[in-house]
Amino acid sequence: MIKVIIYDEACEILNMEDFLKEEVEVVSYLKNNREYFSEFIDDIKVCTIKDFKEDLDSIEFDFIIINSRYSNFIYENLRELRINPENIIDVSFFSYDFMSGSFKEKLLYCKENSLTDFNTLFIGRNYIKEEVIGEYFNDYINISNRFLDLHYDYHLLYYLIKNNKINENVRVGIFTNYSMIYENIDLVEGKYEYIKIFEDMFSVHKNVNFNNTYFSLCHEGFKNNFSKLFRDLDFKELRFIDEKNISEDNEEKIKYDVQTETINYKESNIVAFKMNKNLIIQILKMLHENNIQVFFIIPPVSKYYKTYINNTLKKEFYMVLNKHMSENIHVFDYFDLDLEDKYFSSPCTLNEVGSNEFLKSLSYDIKEKFSCVKMCNDL
Repeated sequence: MIKVIIYDEACEILNMEDFLKEEVEVVSYLKNNREYFSEFIDDIKVCTIKDFKEDLDSIEFDFIIINSRYSNFIYENLRELRINPENIIDVSFFSYDFMSGSFKEKLLYCKENSLTDFNTLFIGRNYIKEEVIGEYFNDYINISNRFLDLHYDYHLLYYLIKNNKINENVRVGIFTNYSMIYENIDLVEGKYEYIKIFEDMFSVHKNVNFNNTYFSLCHEGFKNNFSKLFRDLDFKELRFIDEKNISEDNEEKIKYDVQTETINYKESNIVAFKMNKNLIIQILKMLHENNIQVFFIIPPVSKYYKTYINNTLKKEFYMVLNKHMSENIHVFDYFDLDLEDKYFSSPCTLNEVGSNEFLKSLSYDIKEKFSCVKMCNDL
C-alpha cells in the first residue's frame, strides 16, 4: 500500500478520495488548526500544522498530498520540516502547466502583435475563464490572470504604451479586490514560474533566481509521482473550483473557508502595501498622461466573505484612488452585489454560473459608458 497524508485546507480543488488508486491508503489529514475538526475523521487521525512536527515520528507515510488553492502556508511549513519535495504531491499541478501556458500565450500576443484594434484591455487578477468573458465582450483583449498583481500590471502597461500598442481610444479595465494593496506576487515562491515567463519577455526581474526553488522541485516531484497515486482519468473529469458552489457545503465548512481566505487581512504585508500604493499611483499617472480611460473592476463576493473582510481595506483602497482621481478614472464596484450561494465556488470566488451573471452586469455598465458607476468618495 502507498500511504498518504492529505492537506485539504480551504476550498479544496477536488474531492481527493474519488481519484486515488485502490492501493493508496490515507493515514492522516493535515489541517491548519483543530477549531472545526475533531481528533479523527472517519477513524483517520487529524494532525494540525502546530503539532505536525511531533506527529511526524509516529506516522508512516510515502507522500503528502496538497489539495488546496491556499497552499503557500503549508509549503513554508513543509520546507521548515525538511520534507523532501519528491514526497509532496500538489494536485493544483493538474492544471498548472495549462495555466502557465495560457499566461505565456497572452504575453506573447502582446509582444508580437500590434494590439491597436480593440476597445477594451483587461488586466489584473482575474480567475474567470476566457471563453466566458468572450460571451459578453467584443473587440477586447484579456491579459488578466489569477496570478497577476499590480507589479506586473505596471510593467505590462509600460511596455504596451511605450511600444505604441495601446491608443487613446482604448479603455483599460483592471480586475482587482480591496486587498490588492496588501498583496504582491513577488513575495510568494509558488508563483516563480509566472515571474520567469514575465522576466523572459520583458526583462523586469533580473535579480530573481528561479533555479531549484522548493516549489519548482515539488512540481518535478508531482510529474514523476502522480501516476503512482491517481487512477487514469480525463482532465475534464476533475471537478475544479469554477464548477463548484458553496451551497453544497455545510455552514461550518463555509465559515472555516472564509476565515482561511481572509487571514491575510489580519496580518497585512506592510512591504507589499508600500510597493502597491506607489504602483497604483504610477499606473494612474501613466494612463492619465496618455489619455487612456481606466476602470477598476471589483467582482462580487458572498455574504460570508463580507462578514469577515476588514472594512478598513475598503477605505484605504478608495483613499489611494480618490487622491489621484480624474475624469478618466472609474470604479465598477460590485462588492455589495447580492448573489445567492449557488453563484460562488468559494466565499470570495464566483463559479462559472456566477461569472456569467456578473459579466452580464459588467458588460451592460461598460456599454452604457460608465453611466451606472458610482464613485464611493464618502467612505
